[in-house]
Amino acid sequence: MEPLRVGVVGLGAIGTIFFTHLARLAGVQTGFSVHALVKERHLKQVQDQKRVLLGDAQANEDAAIAIDLETSARGSLVAQNDASVQISTLESMDECPLDVVLVALKAYDSARTLQELKVSHSHRFRDDALFVLLQNGLVSLPDEVVTDSRWQFAHGVTYVGGRVESLGHVVGSGVASGMTYLAPICSEDGEPKLSKLNELLVASGLQSQLLSRQAMQTMVWKKLIVNAAINPIASVLNTTNGALATNEWSQECVRAIVHEAYEVAQQEGVDLHCTEEEMVGQVLATAVNTSTNVCSMLADLRRGARTEIDAITGQIVRLGSVHGIATPTNAFVLSLIKAMESNKHATHLQGL
Repeated sequence: MEPLRVGVVGLGAIGTIFFTHLARLAGVQTGFSVHALVKERHLKQVQDQKRVLLGDAQANEDAAIAIDLETSARGSLVAQNDASVQISTLESMDECPLDVVLVALKAYDSARTLQELKVSHSHRFRDDALFVLLQNGLVSLPDEVVTDSRWQFAHGVTYVGGRVESLGHVVGSGVASGMTYLAPICSEDGEPKLSKLNELLVASGLQSQLLSRQAMQTMVWKKLIVNAAINPIASVLNTTNGALATNEWSQECVRAIVHEAYEVAQQEGVDLHCTEEEMVGQVLATAVNTSTNVCSMLADLRRGARTEIDAITGQIVRLGSVHGIATPTNAFVLSLIKAMESNKHATHLQGL
């Protein structure tokens, strides 16, 4: 049997966490290889650093993972003494196509990137390649990618977190305990590859579990509500996730957001398998588990970048409108983050 070739698109916080864990495993376990795909300018940045590093928020050196790199003849980066671990552009990667691809990009980039891969780089992936989408929020697959394609797609919902210190250097938060859930999107066709990926993630030290498509719908909405309740509030307050769980006023903000989102989920026919108050508890527990983490939305605002607010809070407001449900708190938060996005410099958000 040929080794399973796993790709990771994007080396942001989530991409780096998954890549470093799989890369460490590849150093001791045969039967698979892992390939991070990045843009040319990002490849040069990692090349200058000569390593990819996942640190630990609690300064636990045993939890840190460092992958030392060297440049190959093709111009890609390979782990020292281990050619099964590579970082490259689509142009510089080796000729063998990928079997499974973790797409760890922003929600607004995923559809465009998948379309670009299908149109211009499909030869880099097997005809029946499995793409696992690890985005926040509610993301739709572009029709052009799904139609006339044997590619298979899966959802990935993860509760691990991290902050990017620099490209290829991430400080993880809640990595050891944060769960990742996987499920096929369109059919069960990709299940063998998804099962193998799940085995690799568990063997790498990550917590991972396979779900049915129906169970994943619940999980996607739970993660949507968690993100909607943590990310915007932490961003407006310019604070780490953990601060939301220790302040009674921020907890009230969380409850107001969850109340509206919970009702929208019910009208969408989603069974969250918990009461509204239990959902609040899950949000606060996630905030505690990732207490030192600067959420991705705040990190985006600090560097003057676009956030994922449209795929998170924007979807709750939109679906609330469809069902005639008032979502004033979420609508207000949406406007606040949009206003903050328009302030590209956002110097007032620095300094945590």
